[in-house]
Amino acid sequence: MQAIPPDMNPDEDWLYLGESLMAFSREPHLSWTDSGTACQTDPENPDCPFLSFSSSCLSHGCSCHSHPRGIPGKKCGAIILTAEELSNCRDIATMQLCANKLDKKDFFGKSDPFLVFYRSNEDGTFTICHKTEVVKNTLNPVWQPFTIPVRALCNGDYDRTVKVDVYDWDRDGSHDFIGEFTTSYRELSRGQSQFNVYEVLNPKKKGKKKKYINSGTPTSLHYMNPYQMNTYAMALKAVGEIIQDYDSDKLFPAYGFGAKLPPDGKISHAFPLNSDTENPNCVGIEGVLEAYFQSLRTVQLYGPTNFAPVINQVARSAADVTDGSQYFVLLMITDGVISDMVQTKEAVVNAASLPMSVIIVGVGPAEFDVKHCRAMRCEANQAQERTSWSIQSCCGSDA
Repeated sequence: MQAIPPDMNPDEDWLYLGESLMAFSREPHLSWTDSGTACQTDPENPDCPFLSFSSSCLSHGCSCHSHPRGIPGKKCGAIILTAEELSNCRDIATMQLCANKLDKKDFFGKSDPFLVFYRSNEDGTFTICHKTEVVKNTLNPVWQPFTIPVRALCNGDYDRTVKVDVYDWDRDGSHDFIGEFTTSYRELSRGQSQFNVYEVLNPKKKGKKKKYINSGTPTSLHYMNPYQMNTYAMALKAVGEIIQDYDSDKLFPAYGFGAKLPPDGKISHAFPLNSDTENPNCVGIEGVLEAYFQSLRTVQLYGPTNFAPVINQVARSAADVTDGSQYFVLLMITDGVISDMVQTKEAVVNAASLPMSVIIVGVGPAEFDVKHCRAMRCEANQAQERTSWSIQSCCGSDA
């Protein structure tokens, strides 16, 4: 049994998923009572006023509406009963979502966003299956992790549509619709990856405004989630912890590419993450991660994705070593296509004779053309026939 508070709409806010066992040897009989609530915390309070009563066989309830019998002379409305055979799926899903740049809905503040999850039914309708908590006064909310049975989310059908609405909470219950997106449990189960970045769209705004794009941009892959590392950090940690064992002093010069730097907003495609142009070294992979997170707080990310400046930067360092005592490995993590392909190929060919290798890791939803990486490797090998030069690429969720 569930109580809907006075400031809520049963059409929008009723959340109920019931499970029952039935024996096929007899007809299941259902009955229910609709009552007002004297207290939201105790729906079974005997003081709750009676509104209506109804009963039905399950076979009838699944095929038609039930019209409750209540106070004589007054219409009692209709109760719609929807039933579906449950799957044997016993999986439990734990997930967490965040958003970026949602629409501002409050006059004296920002927005108080919350999410409503809907499972799709066999008849094409949707039923609410979960609501998140409200995050107050922000356009960039991070909701708490929650757990839900997969059977409640999609009845065990991993490809069934799951609809998610984003609302701005209002005290009087007239919550403002921000936008929506659709997904599936199969996509959600892949965790933080390019499959789980969505645009929040408001169909009404899209129909009225020609320049409308969305009501919330997809969360940046650089977003610093307080509960887990972002995609860049995970890729850096996964690959960096392996290759760092081949370095004796564990000092790594770390550069960013594609940002406007303070204080004048100058665009750079090869800036030290620790902001020290004289000594860009970071102590260990943890030091690189720390410099990366600190850099996100100080610079403004800015495209395009140019590879050549960073490759040339490392190539100059490699060219200074003439006695064979050092070997350089350049790890590049990117979420976009290579914007300066001609210059990048030239930089790779020019560095082919130097003691260095390049590892390119592609993350996020943008296209990352492995063919270009292979072409660069072939051109480098043709320019300098030596086995010490290599370009390795890892893309998408395999990174």
